[in-house]
Amino acid sequence: MQKTYDVIGKFKYLIWVPVAVIVVGIFFNIFSGANLSIDFTGGSTLSYSYEGKLNFNELVKETEKAIKDAGSQTTLVYSYTGTLESTNVKTTLDGVKVDGITFTTENGTDSGNAYVYVYAIGNKLLKKDDISKVTKALQSGFADNKIVFKSKTEKPYTETKVEAISSQDLATGDKTVKTNVIGNISLTTAQLDKIKTAVETKFANNKIESTGSTTVSASFGSLFFGKSLYAVMLASIFVIIYVGIRFKNVGGVKAAISALIALIHDITFIYFIDVIFGITIDTNFIAVFLTILGYSLNDTIVIYDRIRENKELYGNKKSIRELTNLSISQSMKRTAVTSLTTFVAIMTVVVVASIKGLDSILTFAIPMSIGTICGTFSSLFVAGPIYVFWCERKEKKGDKDNHYTNKINPKKARKKAY
Repeated sequence: MQKTYDVIGKFKYLIWVPVAVIVVGIFFNIFSGANLSIDFTGGSTLSYSYEGKLNFNELVKETEKAIKDAGSQTTLVYSYTGTLESTNVKTTLDGVKVDGITFTTENGTDSGNAYVYVYAIGNKLLKKDDISKVTKALQSGFADNKIVFKSKTEKPYTETKVEAISSQDLATGDKTVKTNVIGNISLTTAQLDKIKTAVETKFANNKIESTGSTTVSASFGSLFFGKSLYAVMLASIFVIIYVGIRFKNVGGVKAAISALIALIHDITFIYFIDVIFGITIDTNFIAVFLTILGYSLNDTIVIYDRIRENKELYGNKKSIRELTNLSISQSMKRTAVTSLTTFVAIMTVVVVASIKGLDSILTFAIPMSIGTICGTFSSLFVAGPIYVFWCERKEKKGDKDNHYTNKINPKKARKKAY
């Protein structure tokens, strides 16, 4: 005989676990901040291959020293109309002579408006007269584009953050390391070359060699972050639609929104765990988010399926609280075993990556292992209780359309084993 656990009744105790993590996470987020990668903040990445044992702390210090020598950056933002090529802007700015300053440019959009970003990089910040020179050169060179100066920001390179992330090809044994220069600035090609030369000279005994470099502008990082949020929001909308339609005979919208709240719980929990332990939040993190959304939702749907079948089996003999407790109890063993198997597999990856120093894999595997536990917890102990509380509240208000008041045709009663 199936043992039924009073999951709904224990909700008021169980919910304190994620609440405690979120409260601590908010504290860390305010005073320490999230460890965002250049994918979101902008910056530059320099990649190297090396041999032997490399001192990553010394690598970071050498990179920071080279960056400090680079000076400062002034960013000028201009709006324009029509079509404006960034390369043409760069050519025009090459004719603007400011001692110790190199100009780079890029195009961007915000709220449907077109902008050109001018980066003045060198050993000083631009003065007012220098900015006037740049503005006049652009407005006279591109009169048809109605260029208008909008704003400026000034950032010394000392405000950047440098981190080293190592990895190793398990098949060949080749070792690589990436140094991320995080901050809303852009290093020029000449500056990147100077950093590479300094690092290769410092660590010549490790036969370190540059394998390439990339730069992500601050505006692109913001754009990527916005699109990542859009992907998560779009997935959430489809969750509501799918669950609402599939389980319309057991409260549809209530079931869908309860599942969505559970997913929000998962995302918030994983984020704050990463903040607390200082785990880098990069593109892998978005992949973890979307994976856990599907993983957690699948477990929640299994429970909703049980509720629907038990409702057809018992009709009005059991309350919605009893039906949900029974359904969660029936699914608990299956869900726990599946999650444990997944967790063990992911933790194996974490252990191997830790031994080999594969930081790039750890930024995916650690949040994923946490998400597996969190997704199981929310499916069993968050979505169901919220769904029940909502349904009971409707019943107390005398909602005639509440799903529990609907009559069930005994001929349709069935029971499916999982």
